Amino acid sequence: MKIARVAIAATAAFTVLAAQADTLVIDFDFLGPTFDYTATLATPSQSITASPFLVANQTTTASFVAFCIEPFVPLSASSAMLPGNATYSSATPYNAVSVQALYNGYYGNALSNGTEAAAFQFALWELVAEFTLSPNLTNGNFAFANAADPAVVRGQQMLAGIGAATNIYSLSAYTTSNANLDRSQNVLTAVLVPEPGTYAMMVAGLALVGAAAARRRRSA
Repeated sequence: MKIARVAIAATAAFTVLAAQADTLVIDFDFLGPTFDYTATLATPSQSITASPFLVANQTTTASFVAFCIEPFVPLSASSAMLPGNATYSSATPYNAVSVQALYNGYYGNALSNGTEAAAFQFALWELVAEFTLSPNLTNGNFAFANAADPAVVRGQQMLAGIGAATNIYSLSAYTTSNANLDRSQNVLTAVLVPEPGTYAMMVAGLALVGAAAARRRRSA
């Protein structure tokens, strides 16, 4: 859930072996109001707004789109970043695998328009909020009142096709807490992992550069 733009000091563990202290800026409105999508929940009974966040790492100059993992915990300007997990993990047995599969299959779609982004967010929230039933946006702990809502319909399709991966993403979770330490929020980020063929092309390119440099040294 989004509140405002906030600059946050962060310790981000992108690998298991090393951690780097970074400064992040989270922009909650980077795509404008067309990416704000509100739908009504039946369980619990309330409205909920989904929108992706743009996270700019001012230390590494990298940026990425993040989605909220905790639907009812907003970020605020008093938030401070705590160490992030190297990979996302879930307390429920099937969710970690399902969340990874959701990103592999649909993260790219989620960046295309507001309905796709909301559908992806709703599906992600379902995977992390549902503890008793198979993932479904119309029943259980996180259920929508209007099953015909376009983002709910699309979210159901994502959940149903969760094994149809088209890419492989590396997931990292940043954990935040506010100044009073009375709540925390997790946002999940994704970085596309190059296919083996891409790595092979990179290695081949480096080999060609090395060979050319060697020839220049010999002819000098």
